[in-house]
Amino acid sequence: MLSSKNIILVHGAGLCGLEMLVLKKRLLNKGFNVFLFRYSYYFDGLDSNAHKLKKFIEMNNIQNGNFVCHSLGGIVALKFLVNNPSYQFSSIVNLATPHNGSKIVRGILKLPFGFLIVGKTLSEFHQDLFEFDHIKNLAVIAGTVNFILGYLFALPSPNDTVLSRRDVKPDHSNHYRAVTATHASILFSKKAFNLILEFIDNKSFIVKS
Repeated sequence: MLSSKNIILVHGAGLCGLEMLVLKKRLLNKGFNVFLFRYSYYFDGLDSNAHKLKKFIEMNNIQNGNFVCHSLGGIVALKFLVNNPSYQFSSIVNLATPHNGSKIVRGILKLPFGFLIVGKTLSEFHQDLFEFDHIKNLAVIAGTVNFILGYLFALPSPNDTVLSRRDVKPDHSNHYRAVTATHASILFSKKAFNLILEFIDNKSFIVKS
């Protein structure tokens, strides 16, 4: 199956895309056209960022793109696809994305002014966990290395230090893999990178986990 050579990277809540640069370089070396979408998770809401992603795609004339997203970026990309069902995309691969919401974020939002800690996009998402089970060619890759924070917040195992499998794995997903990585290091994992390539090429994971 021929796949599109266009890849849209969408970062998570954190360094505004800097953490995606190693992954971007690896994809460029494989011959892909890579576009890095940056957004403000703290000051802008979920629908606003989904709309900005739409404008970014239009501005760069990205046809039949593959989305490769980390953490909250996967939610922004899914919201864009839900809001723009006519957009023809090839696949979406989400790394350590809280499809079912985050236990840690839900706990923070219970605190007075907790929304000031997590930012507007995460706050809005946890107020309305939208449906995306009709989105096709969605792959989910999760980490399984718990490093301190997962213990502090009593996350169930397995977890990636920030998110548990319960947070990450959608009930309807048939394309799920786990790798030995934390929430952050999954971006640098060679196994995760090979899984991204495998799914983009085949629209499924061929090698058994």
